[in-house]
Amino acid sequence: MYMKFIGILLGKYGILNPLRVEKDLEKTKKLPEFFYKEVKKIFTEALPNDVNYDFIQVKDEQQAFEIPEADAYVIFPFGGIRDRWIHIIYSFNKPLVFYILPVEKVFSYGNVYYPYFFRDSYEIDRILGLPHRVYISRNRDELKTILKAIKAAHRVKTSKILCIGEPLYEPFHSTDFGYATVRIIQERFGVKWKYISSNTFIKRAKTYNKHVDLSEIKNKAKEIIKLDDERLETALKIYYLLKELIKENNANVLTINCLFSNILQELQTTPCYALSRLNDEGIPAVCEADVTTLLDMLITVYASEAPGFMANPYIFPDGDHILISHCTSPTLHSFKENKRDEFILYSHFESKKGVGVKVLKKEDSTVTITGISHDKMDEMMVIVGKIVKNTKLPTCRTQIVVKVSNAKEILENYKGRHWIIVYGDHSEIIKKTNEILGIETKIIKS
Repeated sequence: MYMKFIGILLGKYGILNPLRVEKDLEKTKKLPEFFYKEVKKIFTEALPNDVNYDFIQVKDEQQAFEIPEADAYVIFPFGGIRDRWIHIIYSFNKPLVFYILPVEKVFSYGNVYYPYFFRDSYEIDRILGLPHRVYISRNRDELKTILKAIKAAHRVKTSKILCIGEPLYEPFHSTDFGYATVRIIQERFGVKWKYISSNTFIKRAKTYNKHVDLSEIKNKAKEIIKLDDERLETALKIYYLLKELIKENNANVLTINCLFSNILQELQTTPCYALSRLNDEGIPAVCEADVTTLLDMLITVYASEAPGFMANPYIFPDGDHILISHCTSPTLHSFKENKRDEFILYSHFESKKGVGVKVLKKEDSTVTITGISHDKMDEMMVIVGKIVKNTKLPTCRTQIVVKVSNAKEILENYKGRHWIIVYGDHSEIIKKTNEILGIETKIIKS
C-alpha cells in the first residue's frame, strides 16, 4: 500500500525577492499563482518514488482542521498564519517536515511563527513523553533525504513478518530473552508478527508437489559444483513454497529457523537459495530466525533501496579489514537498476546440505554495513568500507574482505550478531531513518 504525502503552502502573504526590490515594501502582498506552482515543484521533486501525494494551500485556521489525511505533511509557512495553525496539523499525529525558502526568495511573517511552534511542540512532547516528529530541512537535498527516511521508517512500521520456526536464542543465548525480542520489535516499531511452526512447515514441504523447471537455476548460475538435479529441484521447490506462504499470510518479510530447528534434519535441505532470490525480489528475508538482524535488514534495505546481505562478520584490527560471509547473498546491486553479480551454487557450508549461494561481489565497490544492538534494538553501528576481494576461506559460501577506516573502533562499538551489507554509501539516509525510529546511530567511515 502506497503511503501519502501532502505538501501545504500555509498562508497567503509574502514579498518575493525582497532584497532585490528598492521600492517601499511596507505592505504585504498576496502570493501570486506562479509562486504556488514553484513551491509545488520543490515539493514534488523531493518526493521519494512510489508514493501518493497532494499539494494544497491553507489560507485560514478553520481550513486547517479539514486538511486531508496523509502519512506525513510537508509545510511551507508564509504570511497570515499563527503557530496554532501548525499545532492543529501536528495533532493529526503524523510527521511534519518544514521547508523554508531563503530570505532572498521570499519574506513573510511565517518565518517568525513556525519557530514558536517548533520550540513549544518540542517542550510539550518532552513533558508528555511523546516522540517529537518535526523535521526542518536545510535545503532541497536534505528535504529529499528526510522524505525518503520517512518513507523507509513507514515501511518498517507497516511490515508484516512471517517467522517459520523458533526465534534465535538471542540476546545473551537466552531462549526467553529471544522470545522477548519478538515482543520488542512489535511494541517499539509496530510491525505485525505471524508464526508458522517448524512442524507445520516440514509437513507442507514434504507434500509439496509443484512442478519446477530446473533451467530456472541452471541457466543463471555461473557454475554448479557437486549438486545433482534432485537437490536443485528441492531448492527451487522451497523457494516457491516460501513465496506461497508469504502470500497466504499476507506478509512482506520472512525469517526462518533453518539451522537451529528440526527443519534441516527432517528435510535434509536449507533455504539458502530461496532467501537469496527473495531478497533480490524485494522481500527482506533472513535465516536463523534472527529477530534483531531482521529489524536491521528492514531499516537498511528500505533506506538504501538495495537488497541486503545478512552475514557473519570477522574483524581484523591489524590491517583494518572485515571478512563478511554467509550462504544467502542476493545478486542484485540496487532495486533502482538491474546490475547483478555472478553466482556459483554449492551446498550450504556447515551442513553440506541444500543449495548455498556464492555470489562474486564486485571488488573495489563501496558498501554500507550495519549492525543493530541485539537486546533493546535502540542503537546501530553503520560502517562504510570498500570491497577488497572475494575469498575462498573455510567459511560460508559468499565471502568478501572489506577495507574499513578503523576496525578497532568497530570492535569497541560492536552491535548485533549478524550484520547487513548493501552496495553504496547510505550512511546518512540510514541515520535519518533511525532518528525517526528512535534509534541512535554511530557512523564509522573515513
